[in-house]
Amino acid sequence: MSHAHILREASTDPIQAKLKHDNNDELVITSWPIEYDRDTHVIYAVDENFRILRCNPAWDAFALDNNGAHATRVKVQGLQLFSVIPGPLFTFYSEGFGTARRRGEWQHVFDCSSARVIRRLQMTVTRFGNGCLTRNVILRETLAPPSERDLDLAHYGTVIAMCSH
Repeated sequence: MSHAHILREASTDPIQAKLKHDNNDELVITSWPIEYDRDTHVIYAVDENFRILRCNPAWDAFALDNNGAHATRVKVQGLQLFSVIPGPLFTFYSEGFGTARRRGEWQHVFDCSSARVIRRLQMTVTRFGNGCLTRNVILRETLAPPSERDLDLAHYGTVIAMCSH
């Protein structure tokens, strides 16, 4: 399955972002389908070194909805994805992204709740040049109990701390 197929709901046409190497031999996206930006689910691309190349607007909406102003698109572009994934999850995600590179796709269902919202998502990672394209689809989203909505989680910093994998 190509990375284009993760956009089944957005379009039935085969869509492909185009990649090339710039003068510094860095991988850059030269064409980003508008369907990626219209998708209400988070989509992001990483290069072969897992640096975040591009995210769609849903990334910002998700970040801001979860007190993540420090994690908007302009602030994470170029960031190494695994630098914000805690050590215990490194092997799991490294193997998953490796599977996507070898086999073309890897899927994973996980909980990624905030203090206000309980969420279950499905992550689909597909091969994207030498990197990967990821789409996180919200499967379920409900309000958290009132006792949990008022928690202050700012002390967790920039690591992913709320997700259950």
